[in-house]
Amino acid sequence: MWTKIKRLRPYIPLYLMMLPCAVYLIVNNYIPMGGIISAFKTFRASDGLLRSPWVGFKNFEYVFSSNDFDIIVRNTLLYNAAFIIVNNVVGIMLAILISSVISNRLRKLHQSSILLPFTMSMVVISYIVFAFLSQENGLLNNTIFKNNPVEWYTVKTWWPFILVIVQCWKYVGYGTLIYIAGIAAIDRSLYEACAIDGGGKLQQTICNAILMLVAFAMIAPLVLLFISSITDENVLIAKGYSFFPEKLSLEAYRYILNNSTTIAVAYGISILVTVAGTLLAMLVTTMMSFSLSIRGLPGKNVISFFVLFTMLFNGGLVPSYILWTSLGIVNTLWAYILPFLLTNAFNIIIIRSYFQANIPEDVYDSAKIDGAGYFRVFLQIGLPLAKPIIVTIGLFVCLGYWNDWQNGLYFITDANLFSIQVLLNRMNQNVQAVLAYTGLSSDTLAKMPQVSIRMAIAYVAILPILIAYPFLEKYFASGILSGAVKG
Repeated sequence: MWTKIKRLRPYIPLYLMMLPCAVYLIVNNYIPMGGIISAFKTFRASDGLLRSPWVGFKNFEYVFSSNDFDIIVRNTLLYNAAFIIVNNVVGIMLAILISSVISNRLRKLHQSSILLPFTMSMVVISYIVFAFLSQENGLLNNTIFKNNPVEWYTVKTWWPFILVIVQCWKYVGYGTLIYIAGIAAIDRSLYEACAIDGGGKLQQTICNAILMLVAFAMIAPLVLLFISSITDENVLIAKGYSFFPEKLSLEAYRYILNNSTTIAVAYGISILVTVAGTLLAMLVTTMMSFSLSIRGLPGKNVISFFVLFTMLFNGGLVPSYILWTSLGIVNTLWAYILPFLLTNAFNIIIIRSYFQANIPEDVYDSAKIDGAGYFRVFLQIGLPLAKPIIVTIGLFVCLGYWNDWQNGLYFITDANLFSIQVLLNRMNQNVQAVLAYTGLSSDTLAKMPQVSIRMAIAYVAILPILIAYPFLEKYFASGILSGAVKG
């Protein structure tokens, strides 16, 4: 016994470093798994989960006997199959085309353009889709289908196509870069040799032409969002959304500037949550990843399985919601930071793999010989050497916090605590009802541009991303490529 304790003693700092992440995974992932018993109960909020009456399989009988059960299962399977097939096929094709481009500058340009939609939140994307598909003033119904407008939103026939196309537009860039990482193993000199011999010139032209069209398809919706925000309100209502409106107006932005209290507060909350959440998340994640990368750590395989298991299974939304609300985070900033977003197994594994593949054990051994403990090694050696992957994962975590609207939907009812994404989501339902919280007079609300102000606030929400993207895109791309290869 004492021998085992003595063997563990040198690793105590590592176990302490892993403790915050382990506690979070237990609370966020493992405890909600126990909520599976809610499927066998009639849940009553007043009684709580444990004291709610047990009904056995009656809930399952209700679900299986429902006329919608077959439809739910069918749609779930078919939609996910469509998402997987379309994203992979398109991603592989784009990866092959981009990898075939000889010019490094053009290759990076194509990578940047296809990855841009991935940085947008689904709330902002819903505004963009509305600009295209609105029955009354959508771009498609006012151009291609002008003589015979299509009811995109009310006819269910169109929804499979809408969902697959939108999902592909947002996520295909990420998958493409992962496939590029696999193709990157091919020596670039082979492409250059082919070009020197005169081969592939026509193919290069065709590849670049196709990729330029893809880049246009990726960027054009964001351009439409901006142009819609500066289009005159009356023109928007009468003529609909357009890339070339008859009259421009900054009235929507003028309203935002003159009555900016709510938007400024929402912006401030988003910035605060994003900065605090990202710093906390990266601290928790990197400490766990570093500890798991240490050779000879007792219990390393068990702890790795403990982390990996959370990637494969979870307790579902309802038990998680019950747990977090019982912890008192409703209508607090912690509601934006803690549930679901703080860390996950994927980020832990990626960073751990980077530590193992890029930092030799000899470096750690030398530091320990010089008297440095594990925590000092982590701070002074591990973090600086792992800066590329930490910056990359940190950017993705930052993006997740900035674009998150679901935690606000679940846990925030106080309008004074709305983040910019939650504000946009509420405005999707009723712009006047949301802005009424600002205390604006009824006359001001009546004169407010109803359509263009939605687009203006949506554009303001993505403005920080658009400004930072040209400078940070290389970290996104290189991190995805590095993680795909090293992981």
